[in-house]
Amino acid sequence: LQINGKYKLADKIGGSSQGDIFCAWNILSGAEVTVKLWHSKLSRALECKYHVYKSLTGGPGILHLYWFGTDYGFHAMVTEHLGSSLQDLVSQSDHKFSIDVITGIGLQMITCLEFMHAHNFIHHDIKPSNILTRVDVNNMSSIMVYLIDFGHAHTYRDHKTHCHLHCQEHVLFVGTKPFASVNAHTSIELSCCNDIKSLAYTLNFLLNSSLPWEHSADLCKILQAKLDFPPLTYNIPTAFLLFLEHTQMLSFGAKPDYELL
Repeated sequence: LQINGKYKLADKIGGSSQGDIFCAWNILSGAEVTVKLWHSKLSRALECKYHVYKSLTGGPGILHLYWFGTDYGFHAMVTEHLGSSLQDLVSQSDHKFSIDVITGIGLQMITCLEFMHAHNFIHHDIKPSNILTRVDVNNMSSIMVYLIDFGHAHTYRDHKTHCHLHCQEHVLFVGTKPFASVNAHTSIELSCCNDIKSLAYTLNFLLNSSLPWEHSADLCKILQAKLDFPPLTYNIPTAFLLFLEHTQMLSFGAKPDYELL
């Protein structure tokens, strides 16, 4: 299969009930790319992702978007191709990431989220499996990270006035339980500060290769564990503890202090 006349599909590298993800090649340049194929009936989901990518492409930590359209009865999106996710690297590694590497990842992600929030979007699902990498495995300090999967992303403020949308209650849960913010568990509308809170959980996951509540299916127990986090038994470097404390103090509509973080 050849998408848009020049992207030749190779191995399937992922997928879901919505569609499939392939490694592919640009037959004109030889460049490796990633192609996402969505079933036509689910085109709205891919169009929403495309809108976010188009608005953010070229920004720090954002994949380059090469093409979006319809071919062979599928809606297709072509982006640059990257390596493993942070989740996969944690699963594959025999040792934990060093503090310096995690700090570098955190700084890159803060810059990425600041850019995304400045363009009026929140991600809604920050987690290790949604952060892809470009890295030399023999030199982990060179790691570059990129945020993906904007299926839950949406605007959080007016494009013209930059006024924050009103806080709403009784909203549906959005995100992934182990990394979702406390607000997500309590059915409160999410804002940009919740992305930062999910990033804090992600960094602590990288520090310890786990989170205290990740194997629990009980939402109430997960919520209580997050309210009590970090437990006294957790060994968290001071800088990461201060990061976590700052995120816990952020209220709805508050602008994270990206420079401080």
